[in-house]
Amino acid sequence: LLYFTDIVMVFISYVLANIIWLGFIKKLSITTRADLFENLGIMLFSFIFVLFIFNVNKDFFRRGNFEELLYCSKINLIFASVYAVILFVKGDMATPSRGVYVFTVIFNILLMFVSHLIIKYYLKRIYRNKKKNTQLYIITTKARAEMAIRQLQEDGAWLKRLFGLAIIDEDMVGKTILDIPVTSNFHTMVKYVKDEAIDEVFIDVPYDTGNSLRDLIM
Repeated sequence: LLYFTDIVMVFISYVLANIIWLGFIKKLSITTRADLFENLGIMLFSFIFVLFIFNVNKDFFRRGNFEELLYCSKINLIFASVYAVILFVKGDMATPSRGVYVFTVIFNILLMFVSHLIIKYYLKRIYRNKKKNTQLYIITTKARAEMAIRQLQEDGAWLKRLFGLAIIDEDMVGKTILDIPVTSNFHTMVKYVKDEAIDEVFIDVPYDTGNSLRDLIM
């Protein structure tokens, strides 16, 4: 999904760059320029080459908004370098080409950044909460709850729906932690898991020797 979206965004950036630079600024006709399609192929090749060298999926959910902007900028600067080298070797660094080249990179940084934020929001807030997804229930302590939730969200648990929390060292039923409802305590969690459509249980409690988990598991 991310690779496909990035390729679509760079295509849109290239089209917008041609319309603005050649059409509006240089007052040239872009519908009769055959070289635009040739340069489109070079541009897509350069961008796809960079995408596959630098895995855009890596740490996708760990990156904050500012980190995402920096990452998109880095990817596009590398793409710009590869694209520029190919244009130079091809001998096509005329003024119109340079303008399209610069505008494509600028537009793609913005579009890529915005599309990544949208994808991240969709996967975390909408897709994850669909009922067809795996229902994941967390059993933990009050002190470890936020860390457990963040860890699951960062490590790809957006594929699963965080159904709720059981806080075993304090009765917090009815409250929420990072928007996840606390639905049971130590005494009611077993019955709750049996009664509800829970697919998986994630247990995160302190256990120095393992003995503290014995009663819970048994």
